[in-house]
Amino acid sequence: MTGIWVQLVTLSLLGSACGQSLKQTTQWMRTFASAHSHWHVEGAQFGDSTELKFSGCGVKQILYQDGKPLNGSLDASTTTYSLADLDPKSVKLYANSASVGFETTNSEDKISISGEASCKYAVCVSGWVINFDEEANAVRFAKAMRHAITLCGGRASPF
Repeated sequence: MTGIWVQLVTLSLLGSACGQSLKQTTQWMRTFASAHSHWHVEGAQFGDSTELKFSGCGVKQILYQDGKPLNGSLDASTTTYSLADLDPKSVKLYANSASVGFETTNSEDKISISGEASCKYAVCVSGWVINFDEEANAVRFAKAMRHAITLCGGRASPF
């Protein structure tokens, strides 16, 4: 009976440590992205920041321009996805840039780019990008993103 109790306590402690680690990682990602990210189109910077909001493994990425949501609407400015749907091996830096790109496992269209939480009624894609002010910051963020995806159970595509 003692062996079972020790095993349950150990599993309980491991579960809370993993949850805390995810919380710490996503808090760092949120703060870091707020300080160092921006968004741009074809190399020209248009927006002043990207806000990441986390709910467990769920992510809302909101683009801001002049301190307001892009296009004056949160829906038009919000991308939603789950870290659990992402392939940790797909997180990469684009050559000669400060952009971190990532894709879903098996390239499934699970990243909503129209503010809807579900892809049932939204425009969805299989890949997305977060832009940073300099390459060194993109490298740091990519490492944290891979860690968060792994903690959420994201898995690599088999092919």
